[in-house]
Amino acid sequence: MLRRGDQVLGAAGHLGWPAAIGHLGVLVPPLMRGRGVGAGLGAAATRRALDQGLTPQWRAARTNAGSRQVARRIGYREMGRQFSFRLG
Repeated sequence: MLRRGDQVLGAAGHLGWPAAIGHLGVLVPPLMRGRGVGAGLGAAATRRALDQGLTPQWRAARTNAGSRQVARRIGYREMGRQFSFRLG
């Protein structure tokens, strides 16, 4: 978590998944977006996952251009697509 005083500027981390995958999560408040906060936090979370022997994974909806841009900025590249649907 990145703070300035009492204000949270953003947070990031990873969750271990099967097959040694480190699934990343990055959260940045709207007012802090576009300032490099997400890229810095995402890069740090990626390093922590790698240090733990995990393969980092960044997943973002195709409609989430901001998340996809941050991922590209710190070196991720698109490897596939995820499809979600609701049954019933």
